[in-house]
Amino acid sequence: MVPPNRPGNKLKKPLGLLPGQVKAAQKAASRRPAPFLPSEPRFGSYGWTEEMMKITLKVVGGLLILLGAVWVLQGLDLLVGSAMSGQSIYAVLGGVLIAGGIVLETVGFLKKPESSAGGS
Repeated sequence: MVPPNRPGNKLKKPLGLLPGQVKAAQKAASRRPAPFLPSEPRFGSYGWTEEMMKITLKVVGGLLILLGAVWVLQGLDLLVGSAMSGQSIYAVLGGVLIAGGIVLETVGFLKKPESSAGGS
C-alpha cells in the first residue's frame, strides 16, 4: 500500500482508482451474483416460527406467574425479608402479573399452527 500524499512523497495524484480501473470495477460488480435474498421467511415454510411463538408465550407466562406469586406472598407479608414485605400494593400488582401470565399461558397452549396449504 502506498502511503497518502505527504510533503516529501513523490506521489502527485490522489490515491484511488484510475479511470480504467473504475470501469473494470463496475464491470466486475455487474457480474457478481446478487446477495442471497430468500423469497419466503426463513422458517415460515416449516412452521417453526409458530412453534417458537408458542414456546415463548408459555415461558414468559410461566415467569410472570412465578414473579406474581412471589409479589403476592411479599405483599401479604407471608414472605418476609424484603422492602416489599407487608406492602399491599405488591399483593395487587402480583395478582395482575399472575392474571397476565395465565392469559399468556392460555394463548400459548390454545394457539393453533396456521396451515400453509390453503384453498381460497
